[in-house]
Amino acid sequence: MINHFRTLLLNITDSGDPAMFISPGFHARTLNNKFNVIYLLLFPVGSTEQRCLSLGQAYLELLNSAGIEEVVYLQDPRVSYDLENDFNNFKTTSLNLSRMTETMRVNNKLIREMLTSQSVINTTKYSNMYLEHPNPVYRLAGLIAAYTLRLT
Repeated sequence: MINHFRTLLLNITDSGDPAMFISPGFHARTLNNKFNVIYLLLFPVGSTEQRCLSLGQAYLELLNSAGIEEVVYLQDPRVSYDLENDFNNFKTTSLNLSRMTETMRVNNKLIREMLTSQSVINTTKYSNMYLEHPNPVYRLAGLIAAYTLRLT
C-alpha cells in the first residue's frame, strides 16, 4: 500500500510507474486558492515531477525531524515502502527555507484562513504548530501536516 498522506502531499496523478510510489489510480486534486498557495509554496511553479518527488521526501524527513511523523500514518498506517531506503533517488534536494519563510509571511492571511476553517480531520495540533511555534522549520512542518490532512 502506498501511503495516502504522501500521495496527497505530492498531488501528482498516477502515471503507472511503480518507482514513483504514487497510489495506483490517484488523480491530482484541483486545489482552491488557499490550498494552491500552500501547494506552490511547497512545490514551486516549474518543478518537475522528479523535483516534486525530491521535495516530498524532504518534507517527510522534515516532519520526522520535527517529531510529528505520526501524521503520515493517521489516515493510513499501511506502508509498503521503507522511507530510509526506497527513496534514496529522491534525496538530492535542499529546501530554500528563507524563500519558504518569506512566502509564508506574505501569504499568512490565506494560510491562517485555511488552517482555521472547518476540517473533517482534527488538525489543531499541527495548525497550532504553524501559528505559534517560534522556529520557522517547525512552523513549516506544522503547515505541511495540517495542509495535507485537510486535503482528504
